[in-house]
Amino acid sequence: MNYAEKIQYSETVKTYLLQGDSLGAITSLATEFGIVPYQLEKVVDLALREFYNEQQSDIQAYLLNNDKFPPDSDWLKLDDSVQDAMLEMGKKDLVQDEINHVQDLLQENYTQEEILEEVRLNIYPEEKVLRQVQKYQAEEEKKQKQKRLWFFSGLLWTGLLLITSLKFGFGVIHILMLGSASISFYRSK
Repeated sequence: MNYAEKIQYSETVKTYLLQGDSLGAITSLATEFGIVPYQLEKVVDLALREFYNEQQSDIQAYLLNNDKFPPDSDWLKLDDSVQDAMLEMGKKDLVQDEINHVQDLLQENYTQEEILEEVRLNIYPEEKVLRQVQKYQAEEEKKQKQKRLWFFSGLLWTGLLLITSLKFGFGVIHILMLGSASISFYRSK
């Protein structure tokens, strides 16, 4: 199945979904399309994602504020299994948005308390926020240790360069030592 066929099949699946068919009822389309069930899953996922993208603002408003869907919304025509699948997509998108938001706040050096105030904890639970903060802090600490190690390595190379050049003069080996020291200082930034 090429991409054009996949798009064509997904449009057909969307038509069936809008007529109120369930996800289970669509499995019979695999034989009609002449594809294997695994390929049909990809087609259905594409159709759900396209339909979700069209309804995304209404779905997220529903999830965040328990808003009602507009009476003329295609959402109301959908089977419960399709609605559940799309709500799950909406929840995953909202969680990913919150994860990205926490990451942005961490990079801007917000404190843990400030982050907890900024994040919608009904979407992304506090314990997961704290875990993400701890992981980020551990990674930053590891980076700082590596930077210090590179800095001290640069100091060592510089010291060796000075000592050996004073004692033996400046030669090819000293050029290599100078290069190593430069690299170490550069990586310590």
